[in-house]
Amino acid sequence: MFENRRRGKDLAKVIGYFYLLLAIFFIIALFIIPEYTTLLLISIAFYFIMFLVLYFITTKYDNDSVTWIIIAVTGFLVFIWTLNILGAGLFILSLVAANDIRKELV
Repeated sequence: MFENRRRGKDLAKVIGYFYLLLAIFFIIALFIIPEYTTLLLISIAFYFIMFLVLYFITTKYDNDSVTWIIIAVTGFLVFIWTLNILGAGLFILSLVAANDIRKELV
């Protein structure tokens, strides 16, 4: 059933693109709802930083023994930041990507 799913760094890169998409949605929300400017700017910065971390760790960094830990930590940070179903789903996806990278080390 899951034979053709994305694995490891590729899955982490897709999660990073999702963080970028969330940052873009918050930018759009900033123009629609200007009353929550501070909260939306903090959320934009947070998700953009998470995107940059995941993108650069999966494309430029070759040490996989540290990569899987960083991916798991970023997933945990997003879960703590959001505390909702979306954050839990991204956390689980991050753990799956980190586990795939960890399994490839052996």
